[in-house]
Amino acid sequence: MLLRGLYTLPKLAGQGPHWPLNDDEAAILAEQLEACLHSLPARQMEKASKFVARVAPWVGLTTTAIVVTYARYAETEKLRRAYAARQPIPNGSGQADSDHRRGTGAADGNATSRVSRFFGEGQG
Repeated sequence: MLLRGLYTLPKLAGQGPHWPLNDDEAAILAEQLEACLHSLPARQMEKASKFVARVAPWVGLTTTAIVVTYARYAETEKLRRAYAARQPIPNGSGQADSDHRRGTGAADGNATSRVSRFFGEGQG
């Protein structure tokens, strides 16, 4: 479980969907971790095992919380972008400036006149 959580984090960081471990990969890594622990002298193995047993649940909780929270955050951002794409941005004249979303900022075809009106220029 610990290794699965750690290998999910790169996926969340945008490194691609190929990062999470499958069952076989998780089992192989767990076996290798256990083999490494057993290669230590008895006293060090006991300390390392206690450390892993103590820390693993916290790392597992942290990675699970990140995975769960990030999925919801990503969905919120997707909904926010979809909503913003549907909503015209007001241009200050009481009418929506639908061209603003496309980055032109010139719904009436004359951005200069809108800027001049804003600053009160051109009024004799």
